[in-house]
Amino acid sequence: MRTNRGPSAFSAFENSPGPSPASPFATPTRRRENRVPSAVGLLVVAACGREAAAPPPPSSPLETLELRLAAMAGCAPPACEREVASWKLDRVGWDSLVVDPYRGAAPYEGYVRAFEAARPALAAQLRAGGAVATRRHYAGEAKNTPGQARARWAVPVQYPSLVAEIAGAPLDAVFDVDRAGRVHAIVGVDEILHRFAARLDSRCAELLDHARDGRCFEIAWVIAEAAMRGERERFDRACALAAGLCVSGEGDADVDRGMRSP
Repeated sequence: MRTNRGPSAFSAFENSPGPSPASPFATPTRRRENRVPSAVGLLVVAACGREAAAPPPPSSPLETLELRLAAMAGCAPPACEREVASWKLDRVGWDSLVVDPYRGAAPYEGYVRAFEAARPALAAQLRAGGAVATRRHYAGEAKNTPGQARARWAVPVQYPSLVAEIAGAPLDAVFDVDRAGRVHAIVGVDEILHRFAARLDSRCAELLDHARDGRCFEIAWVIAEAAMRGERERFDRACALAAGLCVSGEGDADVDRGMRSP
């Protein structure tokens, strides 16, 4: 039987109150699934000799992304490859979108490596085609891929980032649509975090590969931020807590299995 652990289990590892309402785990209270109109009405006023009105522009970034992906679904290989390549952020765009400590040359280089590695799979999904669905990117959603879950840590709290599916399968990226309607994608945040953590402790870095939700995922956020900032003492404290909480079976079951595997 699991007993009541009391308030000291999580707060003891560092002298802070833990994630605040402004933490990466805060989520908006309202959710909105995108619904692109099934048809765009065209008004023709024949009596006045007017031409048909142009379709209205997309009403939101969510609709912009869905229309863009729907238009590209089933594209020819060269067109798919060009489309995915256009999603890549340059250094200025990356630093403008992500929060500290994800800014800078080393995180951006990690993003570039991950983006180039992900390009073939993303282009293949576009080429295969299928129904497109988009939604807001929230923390703690079971449908998030590991990369999408950790990318929530890299963007500002409640930032309106987006995720998408094609034919029911997630595109393993987090999307941003800028004011000009340009689509960009964040990929590989999980790989960036693993690299930074492994430099300090390869065993503790495994937590970042397996944590999914619950208290272990919150501890993983502390480990990730400390690793990115190079705060060794804070990193070690969080890893020690994870070793006791997650591997003991009292935290995330996925972490427990992952940390115990040879």
